[in-house]
Order: sequence, then C-alpha cells, then structure tokens
Amino acid sequence: MRLGIFLVGAGAAGIGILVSSIYVLWYLCSDLVYVILFPQLLCVVYVPHTNTYGSLSAYIIGFIFRILIGEPSLSIPALVHFGRYIPPKTLCMLISLSTTLLVSLIAKILFEKRILSPQLDILHCLVDIPNEILPLKESTTTDEFNQQYRIVNKQTGQQYLTEPTMMINSSYSPSQDTLNTYASSSTNLNK
Repeated sequence: MRLGIFLVGAGAAGIGILVSSIYVLWYLCSDLVYVILFPQLLCVVYVPHTNTYGSLSAYIIGFIFRILIGEPSLSIPALVHFGRYIPPKTLCMLISLSTTLLVSLIAKILFEKRILSPQLDILHCLVDIPNEILPLKESTTTDEFNQQYRIVNKQTGQQYLTEPTMMINSSYSPSQDTLNTYASSSTNLNK
C-alpha cells in the first residue's frame, strides 16, 4: 500500500512537472476517467456479477492500452494503431469494459463451483461462501470463544465454528451504548 501511494505520488509529480498546461492535465484526467473508471462504474451499477478481480484486471489492461495508443501532450509515442476509422480511446474503454465482465464472470464461476478454494479469494470480494467452511483466523479474539463451539479437523488441524451466527455483529461499537441509553431513557419517559 505504501509503495503504491509512493508510486502514484511520484507519477503525479512527474506529470505535473512535465506538462506545460493545466488544460492538458484536465484533458488527460477526463481521458483516463473515460477509459478506466467509466466501465467500472457502469458495471458496478448495472451488472450484478462484477467483482474486484474484474475491476482490478480491467484497470490494469485499460491503463496499458491507453499508454500503448500514445499521448502527444506527454510525448508518449503511439505503439498500437487500431486503424483509421476506429476511435482508439473508445476501443480502449470497450476493452476495459469487456475485461471487467469476463474476468468477473470467470472468478465468480471458479469460486462458486469450488474449482478454486475459498482461501484463494485473497481480495475477499465473493459472497455466498458459507461461514462454516471458512477456517477461523488466529488472533487474540479466538480465546474469547468457548471450546465447545469449535471443531478441529484432525487431518488439517484447522478450526471451524459449529455456530457461524456467533461471528455476526460480534464487534463492539460505542454507538450501541448510545442507542441503548437513548432507548431506555425514552422508555422511562413514556411511563
């Protein structure tokens, strides 16, 4: 994360130093929004099966294709030419859109049909994986659970919950105390 922040900051500083006009920066920003972010927004709003795997791969593919078609204002030569009658930025946007749809669908099928193990879902973006098949992660809070709610798989040594409902809303929030105090005070006033 820190490396990513540093690289994006260095890239932004480099572009800011190299570009001579603010208009060029606005044009470049709108161009990147059209090619990279618009397909993701479209998919998030209108396509229910899209996920982080599709969005991340489309971001990378869209950015690579946008760099490959070149940008004269940044002195980036065009390495790929799509032809005279094909708008290159729109084609990059369509490539990014199709990448989002295709990779999301493949990831969804692979995880839901259990071709890939749920533990390989490193981005934790796919839903409908039952809690009882996900192993507990070791942390300081696992000691709070009684041993009667754990099952240990003797072959793998992994721990599983027998009652997955114990994990739902188990975190403490100060707002819960505020709401409880408000509810009890309003009940006392009504009496």
